[in-house]
Amino acid sequence: MLLELQSKVDYRMPIRLLMYMTEIWREELNNAEDKIKKRKDYRLPSIVPIVLYNGKNKWTAARNFKEVLNGYELFEENIIDFRYMLFDVNRMKEEELLEIANLVSSIFLLDQDVAIEEILKRLKLIGRILGKKGSKEQIQVFNRWMINVFKNRFDERIGEHIYQVLEETNHMEVEEMISNLGRKIEEEFKHREEKGMQEGLKKGQLQERRGIAKKLLLMGMDIPTIIKATGLTNQDIEKIKSEMN
Repeated sequence: MLLELQSKVDYRMPIRLLMYMTEIWREELNNAEDKIKKRKDYRLPSIVPIVLYNGKNKWTAARNFKEVLNGYELFEENIIDFRYMLFDVNRMKEEELLEIANLVSSIFLLDQDVAIEEILKRLKLIGRILGKKGSKEQIQVFNRWMINVFKNRFDERIGEHIYQVLEETNHMEVEEMISNLGRKIEEEFKHREEKGMQEGLKKGQLQERRGIAKKLLLMGMDIPTIIKATGLTNQDIEKIKSEMN
């Protein structure tokens, strides 16, 4: 998310925002490893531009970037374009301002490395705010941002599952979408914890069998018998012998 604070109308705002976003992407490309950038699934981070305006006069600057380009009407979708979100705080009620503050802080927090419980709590708050006050445009921008953030935030398997859920629920109401997303995140992390416990148990069992094999080797027992007794492979036994030597 890119947040710009303004006290005066700036007709260059679409150009400024594009420059900021370009620099963020340039920095990302400079810091990413070449092998990662060459991957087919490599993506630049999504940036949601937001202008928080508290000036006296009405905001009259162009909202779409293409509107600052000569002859953009001739090229339609073939020309670069984006639309920033505008919050005109002097023309909003106090309760709306408080909700925007909560919304912005919640979105910033989702970009940070915090516990899953806090992520789910903030998701529910965002859902309530956007569900009540969010325009169709704001909800669409938020949905696209969410898809990219959560796809890249978690490891590949979990990120892909969450991405699928977001794609499937993108047409739903915000609160319903976030409810489904929260449930999916909880399921994925529960699955990961269970898998970690199973892997830990297997690792412990393997260490126990290796310990038995060492004792049998010290007793002078032959390898075929040790394999039958422990379930280890011949390669495992040879490796243990090598470590002992």
